[in-house]
Amino acid sequence: MAAGKSVNEMLATAKGVLKHAQDFDSTIPGKHEYSQAPYSLVKSPEPPKTYGISDEASDAGKGIKARIEMEKKARQ
Repeated sequence: MAAGKSVNEMLATAKGVLKHAQDFDSTIPGKHEYSQAPYSLVKSPEPPKTYGISDEASDAGKGIKARIEMEKKARQ
C-alpha cells in the first residue's frame, strides 16, 4: 500500500480531491468564448495533390520565364 494507507483511505482521499475540483469548477462564471463554437468552422483537410506531367511542364515554363526576365534585367 502507498505509505501504509488502506484502499478505503486512498479512495476517500481521491473522492475528496474530486469533490474539491468539482466545487472549484462550479465557481467559474462562464465557459471560454470558443467552447460553444460549431465544428463547421474547422476546415476539412484537403487530399494531397498528385504531381503530374502537366504540373512539371508548368514548373519548367515558370523557370524558363524567370530566367528570360533575369537576362533582360541583366542586359539593361
